[in-house]
Amino acid sequence: MNPWIAKALVLTGTVVMIAIRAPHGHRSRVVKVATSYITPLETVLLVLAWVGFFVPLIWVASPAFSFAE
Repeated sequence: MNPWIAKALVLTGTVVMIAIRAPHGHRSRVVKVATSYITPLETVLLVLAWVGFFVPLIWVASPAFSFAE
């Protein structure tokens, strides 16, 4: 596959995911939480999910992962 097509697909998927997730994220910030039970494990898993989200964007934006092509 042409790397430019793959990069376009990554960017399109990112935009679609943000568009789908945005209303739900806004609603979850507005609703008050009575008691929060966030554990360190949940925090670590959330950080890993964010890293997994940004790695393809770094590949698209910079030559850092050019070996992956």
